[in-house]
Amino acid sequence: MHAEMNASAGAEPQSAFQWNAWGWWGSVVGAIAWMLVIAAFMIVNGERMVAAIPLTSAVMLVALAALLWSRRGSMSAFNGLMFFCFAAAFAVPITYYATGYFASPATLAQMRWSNSPAVHCMVFGLVPYTMVQFWLRERSERGALPTRLNDTERSATNRRV
Repeated sequence: MHAEMNASAGAEPQSAFQWNAWGWWGSVVGAIAWMLVIAAFMIVNGERMVAAIPLTSAVMLVALAALLWSRRGSMSAFNGLMFFCFAAAFAVPITYYATGYFASPATLAQMRWSNSPAVHCMVFGLVPYTMVQFWLRERSERGALPTRLNDTERSATNRRV
C-alpha cells in the first residue's frame, strides 16, 4: 500500500520499508512475547504485582503500535518503525531490570533468570543496534549512503579527468 502511495505522490523518495499488516503485527508480537511469558510465569507463581510490570510494558507497546498503525496513511513505515523501536528501547530494559529487581529469588531461579554480562548487553543494545541497521538500510535505499559500485565508478571517473 505504501509503495502505491509513493508512486502516485511522486514526491516521496523510495523507502526500504512498507506498511504491511503481517510484518508490523508480527514484529509487535515478537517484541512483547517474552514480556507475556514472564508475566504469565509470575502470575502462576503468585507474584501478581510483579507480573504487572511486563504486562504494562506489553500493553503500552501494543497501544503505541495500534496508534502508529492507525496513522500509517500520514506516516512513513520507516518513521513508524523507528518510533516503535525507540519506545521498545526503553520498555525492554525497564521491564527486564524491574522484573529482576522485584521478583523473588525463588521465582527468578525457577525461570533461570540470568545476570550474565552478555544478557545485560543484549537487553540494552539489541533494540538500538536494530534501529541503526534499519536506519542504514533506509539511507542506502534512498541513495544517501555510497555503495561500493558508486565509489568505484567515482574513482574511475576521477582518473579519466
